[in-house]
Amino acid sequence: MPQRGVFWPARSTLLVADLHLGKSDAFRASGIAIPTDAGRGVLALVEDAIRETGAARVLVLGDLLHAPAGLTDELIQSVAAWRRRQTAAFELIPGNHDRRVERAAEAWGMHVHPGPVREGPFEFRHEPPEGEKPGLYVWCGHLHPAFVLSSSSDRLKLPAFLVGPRVGVLPACTPFAAGAPVRPARGDRVFIIADGRVVQV
Repeated sequence: MPQRGVFWPARSTLLVADLHLGKSDAFRASGIAIPTDAGRGVLALVEDAIRETGAARVLVLGDLLHAPAGLTDELIQSVAAWRRRQTAAFELIPGNHDRRVERAAEAWGMHVHPGPVREGPFEFRHEPPEGEKPGLYVWCGHLHPAFVLSSSSDRLKLPAFLVGPRVGVLPACTPFAAGAPVRPARGDRVFIIADGRVVQV
């Protein structure tokens, strides 16, 4: 989906990853001048995807938050107000950035799983598995895949889905993440998001 998510119709589940809410607040708390948090834009993407799919459930594949310093009272209140407008259930598989997420989970009416979730033919987790792959197809985030289009005079980095034979990696849901250029292996497919469309390259 151009909203940087994947929809699983059989379970009416929308998958998103790496929202990094509160990232700019965390940077400012460290004395780094950063513009106002991009969280509103991220939530607008998620809301648009819910509206388009009619998803009954949103499963966040880690890094809903960026850092404890960014989990301000203002962020908690604004996301809580946003959540009250949503009918979809929200669940989180914690990522490496989701420290102290319990404070937000209660305010946002969100279930937090203790680890990877296995449902049907899939395993949902934050980071790609290392070594031997599970028997199920894995959906994850963490890598922030992107694809670089370049010419002699221009260079453009676009968010991308990296879909391999056994593992699919979602792009970061936030535009406030630079993304790491993908290096597809044999059998991998890359889908970029450009001009509101998802295109295979």
